[in-house]
Amino acid sequence: MINRRAEMMNENPITTLDIIDKKRAKYLIILSALIIISALNIGWNYYDLMWWISWYKIVESNGISSIFSIYRLCQLPTCKAPYLPLAILIFLPSYAITTLLPVPFRFIVLKIILVLIPALIIYNILKKNRGSIVALLWLLSLPFIQILFVLQFDVIISLLVLLATYFFSNQKYHLSAITLALSSLIKHVTVILLPIYLITLLIDKKYRTVLKYFLVYMFVVLIIVLPFFINDPISMIEDVILFHGARAPQDLSIWAILTVVLETNIVKSLGYIDNIWLIPFTIGYILLIIYYTQIHRYRDSNKDYRHLYLCISLALLMFITFNKIGNLNYLVWIVPSALMALSGKNLISFYRLTAFIVLFGSIPYSLMLTFFPASIDAPTLLAEDLSYWNARALLAQSLNYYIFYVSVMVDILSIYLSNILTPLEFVDHFYSAALSIYKYKELIMIIIIINTQIMLTLLIIQLLKYLKD
Repeated sequence: MINRRAEMMNENPITTLDIIDKKRAKYLIILSALIIISALNIGWNYYDLMWWISWYKIVESNGISSIFSIYRLCQLPTCKAPYLPLAILIFLPSYAITTLLPVPFRFIVLKIILVLIPALIIYNILKKNRGSIVALLWLLSLPFIQILFVLQFDVIISLLVLLATYFFSNQKYHLSAITLALSSLIKHVTVILLPIYLITLLIDKKYRTVLKYFLVYMFVVLIIVLPFFINDPISMIEDVILFHGARAPQDLSIWAILTVVLETNIVKSLGYIDNIWLIPFTIGYILLIIYYTQIHRYRDSNKDYRHLYLCISLALLMFITFNKIGNLNYLVWIVPSALMALSGKNLISFYRLTAFIVLFGSIPYSLMLTFFPASIDAPTLLAEDLSYWNARALLAQSLNYYIFYVSVMVDILSIYLSNILTPLEFVDHFYSAALSIYKYKELIMIIIIINTQIMLTLLIIQLLKYLKD
């Protein structure tokens, strides 16, 4: 049955191999390998990583039994834990392994554990069900590559969401509920997917399975959350829920225009705009559920579950688009599920649009947030804390200096260290250009945000069209 579904999902007048022939596949493999190696070595996101390492320091100082007290022991300004327990439980042993290695290799190995290994599992699932070319497109997708550069948990979310839908489509409902619950225990956003699975079962008149699915999901969530919650419920609620609700709009959210204009003065308006984003998201989400219900109700029972994969991708994409935290790292959540559903020109169109969102959204925003202020030695506002940080120091801490000083290469090429620019010396060469650009910081940031929101909206429309087709 699984093979039959895989065959049906590949049925399309224009196949992927018509667009990318087999001869080019080997070049794609080489290209993906080079990009992955580069992304592993260049750097990471120090701002997030320093908070994660603070969890490890607490457990190292207080003993392994202190894990369940992490929300109480982790206090600003030296520590912050705005993640659900599974993220912490995944990071701690992963980082402990890296401490056995020399410093130059620690964050590379951490990327391999938290990003590359989950990505390769996704690759194998896609290869089995959609073929090697689609699987390679995943490794070459810019939403994935940007996570490999910065280091985050989001590829693990992508994997668990893909598995939840994959198991569901193959009627392994208990495994689907478990993997969905695990994803919700890293970032609680994926709880918005639970109604989609339950409604699908209701339409299929699998009433007992609806209850079983829900109970399995809740059991997995509770068994991991309760030890932390019982230890200190107030601290956990403050860190995991209230902190996010009180955050200022940031990054590439349309609401973040207010933060760009008002900067720290936005504190006076937070009471009015904290959760206003929930209104458009809720409306869009309900309409999507209604639309999906009609499609699933009248589908041919012998067809595959492409519409479910697309609905899952759309629900997450709507959250990313309407949310006040416009972090484009989240875009990687939707890619594997969408690749399981799309074929031919639709697949290529999706790949291009997600690439454009990264190229003309994430990258320009990152330059404006860190690179240009670092070039002119100016502070940068990080909306998460509504505080100004030394952009130069953030950039320096986020780069792997060791790749600039490989002694073997220096000896072989007879290059003196004095002729090699350090990362910050390289940044200094852009001083004049950065100074000119940074004068128009507010205008440029607003243009980037609006442009990104337009592209995200186009992507929603595109996926809705595919869902209809």
